[in-house]
This record gives sequence, structure tokens and C-alpha cells, in this order.
Amino acid sequence: MDSADIILFNAKVITVDPEDTIAEAVALKDEKITMVGTSSEVRSSSARSSAGGRCVEIDLEGKTVVPGFIDAHVHMDATSAFTKPAVNCHIPDVEYVEVTGVVSSRSDILEAIKNRVSVTPAGEWIVG
Repeated sequence: MDSADIILFNAKVITVDPEDTIAEAVALKDEKITMVGTSSEVRSSSARSSAGGRCVEIDLEGKTVVPGFIDAHVHMDATSAFTKPAVNCHIPDVEYVEVTGVVSSRSDILEAIKNRVSVTPAGEWIVG
């Protein structure tokens, strides 16, 4: 096994493997996972002993690790800026997304949506 750069231990490591295994520790080398297991297994492994003193160990004190997790949340209004102009549903207005119309009340928003419905083909989405 390659020597580790970082060992995260005393953690709740969600592996997302077919058995939904929850491990305690993970060893990393060049930002890649090289070992997963119990804190004692990973800390006493050759990953640690061959690191030549350069391995950083971090006690996560029970915090959760989700390897490979990418923050994939989206802001629908910003996403719409890359597809087509959206009906403006922001009070106050925002500048980071292309929208049509200016609104200052709930009734303005409903009117803008009604207007967009009147020119949108049946079955098509209206983005707000």
C-alpha cells in the first residue's frame, strides 16, 4: 500500500458501498482513498508506518465523512439563466439571473406568470 498523506480517524465514514458500510477511519494519498476501516486498523497500517513522518492524522471526534461527495445543490433561478429568461419571482429583484419583468408584490408575480402561460406552448415548463 502507498504511504498516506492524511489519516482521518474516530469518524463516521459513509462508504456508499453495496453493504452501506459505516467505517471509522480512512487513509488518503494524493487525494485518493487508499484504505478504509477501523481507527486502529488504519492508524496501525503500513499506510501510516511507511509515511516517513509526513502523514497528518486528524481526529474527527465522531464527525461524518462522505468520500467523493460533491455539493450538487442548485439554485433553480440561476439555472434558468442558462436556458431561457425566467419569470421574475424575486422581491426585491436580483441581478445574478436573467429574468423578464419587474415585480414588487405577490399580485405582480401572479400576473407575470399568467402572461407567460398565455405565450407558452402546452406542456412546456415555465421557469420562475
